Amino acid sequence: MRHVQVFVISFFLLFSICIVSADPEIPDILTPELTDTGEVSQKDISVPDQEWETKGIAKAFIYLAGYKGEITIEDDHYIPKPASECALIYTKTKNIAKRPAGQTSTIRLSDGEDGTLKVKLTVISKYQIKDYKTVLGIRIPYYRTKTQTKVFTRTFTDVPPKFPTFEPPKAYVTHYNGSHAVVNVDYVDKDGNVIDVIGKVDVSIPGSSAREYRLIGEVGTAENGFRSAHFEKVSTWKYSGKQISRSQSGLYIKEPFDIDNLTITVSTPYMRNVPVTDIEYVVIEDTSRKFLNVGFLVMVVYFLTYGRTTYILIKREVTRWNLRSF
Repeated sequence: MRHVQVFVISFFLLFSICIVSADPEIPDILTPELTDTGEVSQKDISVPDQEWETKGIAKAFIYLAGYKGEITIEDDHYIPKPASECALIYTKTKNIAKRPAGQTSTIRLSDGEDGTLKVKLTVISKYQIKDYKTVLGIRIPYYRTKTQTKVFTRTFTDVPPKFPTFEPPKAYVTHYNGSHAVVNVDYVDKDGNVIDVIGKVDVSIPGSSAREYRLIGEVGTAENGFRSAHFEKVSTWKYSGKQISRSQSGLYIKEPFDIDNLTITVSTPYMRNVPVTDIEYVVIEDTSRKFLNVGFLVMVVYFLTYGRTTYILIKREVTRWNLRSF
């Protein structure tokens, strides 16, 4: 009886899990949001409680939520543009005059030479004060409007550096004529150092293609709701067709191979499908196959010419050996 109860309970638990998993309204917290681009959409950003600054009859605060397109590649932070062009700045102002008459504000962002972001918030507040004017010898009270301008500033440090200026990398193709071709794509700086900023490489020839993922990002959300992508270095390949595969020395393309039919594009977290036109192409003749072909031809000619004679000699020696042993 106990086994029956356990079975029934297990069945209902499994049935409940299936229903929950099939419900599209319930998010799957076990599945991360993966991306190959740094342009992550922002959804709901909340502004936490801020300390207001007061100047005259104006109160204001300046809050930096993050930078649009901000990413990390392992431990390195990047933004796609100067900070002044991609910072997500939130401001709020108040007119605390006894008789407020309106308020406007303008904001200006600038990049400091010391790698900082400077924010200047200009607040124009209008207010009314009581005054008097004399009409026919009688003082009549009225309210006139005055204007007060105050400037609030903040300087933000620890600004992520701008993503390196990207130029199409160089591709290296070694064609072992008659056998295969090997393709390699690396992004090298002026000093000869390989920089890991390529996120994806696409290589194609007629009928076959290969895609290498070098950077895969996972979208994360901060406490304020700001979303950004954290990239890890990987080496994941996807293939289509039967002519392209992977070898230790690079991407392996079987014959027939024609360099004019080779197409290579690369992508970064901020740039998509950049064509690679600078290709260093080297042809190496495959002498091993030529040697095998010549050797095979020599063997065929030999057996056609001396095959019967060789057969008679071998048969005669075998017969003599048998007679001796007898």
